[in-house]
Amino acid sequence: MGTPIHLTIIGIYLAIEIAFCIVYYIYILPRANRQNKPSPYRDYGNDRLRLLRRILGRLKRTSKSNGKPYVDTVNELILGWFHRLDSAEELKSPLLKKVSSLSSSNSSFSTEGEGGPTNVRRRKRIWEQNDYAREMCYQNDQYNASVHVSSDDEGEEKKGIDPNDTGAPLETHPVLMKDNLDDFLCWAFFSKSPSDMLPLEQLELSRLYREVEAHLGFTFKSGRNHQIEAKRLTLEDVNALHRPLLVYIAVGFLRGIASVALWAMGFRRYSSINGPAYWHRPSANDSCGSHSPLLFFHGISPGGYVMYLPMVLWGLCNDGRAAFLFENNPISCRPSFHADTEHHTVQVVVDAVNQHIGSNENVTICGHSFGSCPMTWLIRSPEFISRIQQIVLLDPVTIVLHEPDVIDNFIYGKRASNNSIGSAVIRLAASSELF
Repeated sequence: MGTPIHLTIIGIYLAIEIAFCIVYYIYILPRANRQNKPSPYRDYGNDRLRLLRRILGRLKRTSKSNGKPYVDTVNELILGWFHRLDSAEELKSPLLKKVSSLSSSNSSFSTEGEGGPTNVRRRKRIWEQNDYAREMCYQNDQYNASVHVSSDDEGEEKKGIDPNDTGAPLETHPVLMKDNLDDFLCWAFFSKSPSDMLPLEQLELSRLYREVEAHLGFTFKSGRNHQIEAKRLTLEDVNALHRPLLVYIAVGFLRGIASVALWAMGFRRYSSINGPAYWHRPSANDSCGSHSPLLFFHGISPGGYVMYLPMVLWGLCNDGRAAFLFENNPISCRPSFHADTEHHTVQVVVDAVNQHIGSNENVTICGHSFGSCPMTWLIRSPEFISRIQQIVLLDPVTIVLHEPDVIDNFIYGKRASNNSIGSAVIRLAASSELF
């Protein structure tokens, strides 16, 4: 008596899944974790100090608008780029120590761009009261930089009130030490680990340290705190979950259904060799000419435009205007190792718009979540920026990326004690997906 056909099919399927799992862990995941050479910063090249000063300047404006001390704002930003490796219960002791304020009425500090020497009251904070901190923070002139206070702070000082002291107990923080900050600064400004730094890069790193210490008023103790770790997204291995091959087959099936729906609504798909594929629908009638053509870029979504069909067809494109929908396979749960570059993406967009609506027509660009990244490329393109009439950002991820909120909520939130359903959905559907 032969084996039932359904058992044969199940056996073949399981064999395929086992083979796919082996290939996933032996070939696909190691390839995804290969390091690529980082690109230089667009506006700064290799001038990391200038970039740091811009970030600190933005934080200074933020602290002023929020009514929060500047030192606290910078302190919170730096700590936000670290996560604890153990439970919060093990860090109950007040490790963050505050040193009493120092009056420097007889000292003169040079303030760059502020009109010359200024006598101010120095307020210093360090995270470990030790001889090293005292020597580096209080006795070495190269670390002395003025810390300006707002008019409200000055008023409180006249009353004998320390504006940094709210009366509340100090928040419990792990002690950030020099080796910890090395990990973060080397990643953030050089895309490297400290062990890979070149001598000239080490020299520039010391300049970054002096800038941070001058703005914060404290220094960092030598050594490493093993309770915390820097969030170094591009240097860490991809923490992906294996999914059965059937999942990608199902997503491909849904993608096919979405393609049929777009085709039925008048869209036609065009592909390119080096850039993203896109869907285009011409203007429905002449009366739609008053509306500028729409260029839409989707975010991280299984199946690409599968989840966007209701919003696109009955929302963004329901007025009959000409529309372009650009795909992004690496964030669509579609196995791919090729990510479209900025140059190729912009070139495909420019060629597509010129081909279908002419080279003089202005456009409206819209992007959701990760879709704001290619929008940024278009905004910075000299040949395309003049044609952008309107910009629509839906939950963008390209705003103030020096803040850790985006990767903290999307990648590192899973390491916190957050068991909400929303976090679980993000973890399973997006942040743990390799493709």
